[in-house]
Amino acid sequence: MKKIVYISVLLIILLSAGGCSTRVENGAGNVPNTPEIITGHSESSAPSETLKLKNESEPAPKTYTYEVRARLHESLPEYHFVATGKATDVAMSEGDWAPAFVTGLSVYDENGSAILSKDFTDTLNEVEGNLIYYQMIDTMGLHVVDVNFDGYKDVIILNSFSGAHSNSWYDCWLWDTKTSSFIYSKSFTEICNPAIDWDKQCIYSSGGSGADNHDYSIYQYINGQFVISNNLHWNVSSSAKSQGDKIITAVGIYVKEEKLVKGKMKTVRDCFIPHKAANALLKKYNSKEPWKLDSPRWYMMGGHHADVWLEH
Repeated sequence: MKKIVYISVLLIILLSAGGCSTRVENGAGNVPNTPEIITGHSESSAPSETLKLKNESEPAPKTYTYEVRARLHESLPEYHFVATGKATDVAMSEGDWAPAFVTGLSVYDENGSAILSKDFTDTLNEVEGNLIYYQMIDTMGLHVVDVNFDGYKDVIILNSFSGAHSNSWYDCWLWDTKTSSFIYSKSFTEICNPAIDWDKQCIYSSGGSGADNHDYSIYQYINGQFVISNNLHWNVSSSAKSQGDKIITAVGIYVKEEKLVKGKMKTVRDCFIPHKAANALLKKYNSKEPWKLDSPRWYMMGGHHADVWLEH
């Protein structure tokens, strides 16, 4: 593994809606809700004793446990949700993020019997677990919350993150009232940076590959699947056209908006907008329904600021 550098981390104990939660590190008990500051080092600074040097043996990862006790419904007993993970507390290369992984999820009923047990490691393929945003290792994105709007809480946990924005995706198990068991929802895993709106019964999803390329989607739960009901894409672009013997280039944005109509996506807008007109159009998207792009629910960045949109 290459030489690496520590980054600053804020470890936070969260209280789950409808229950209590506990974070445990290395089996040592509860971790105080105080910031842990880890000093970074530049290339020119002298290495400290904690800085991993070349040819040193790989440090043993710390293990993490985050627990939540919650009722899926007022008619059901309290269940026990346990997420496990690990992190090396060091980056894969200088200036990179430290690797952190969700290694497992277990749910126990009121009698202590496991009703859901998942191991995200794969020793055969050398998969250490679900790679996640390092600053989320304290809770691993575990939430017990109703995501399909049927009145029963479900369970979600971080699946992965990627890109410069640390875009995040979650695994999801829906509570099935017919079988009294959890059913895995593959369609939920496709929702990037989800923000749940229980009043409108939809989920907002945003992501981007850079400052000039954005995607916004609104999901609804229809016939047992999470499907996109509205989609908006825009990116900074340019348009060139001939004017006599000259080529005139205009800078603006390319915009494509779609809406689900009778089960099929219908194009609402698909065009290039010059810069001056583009500013006015984006102001409308910032304020009008269903988008309101100036809302913080379009967070486009992995981290704990997502929690407020995943708790009810």
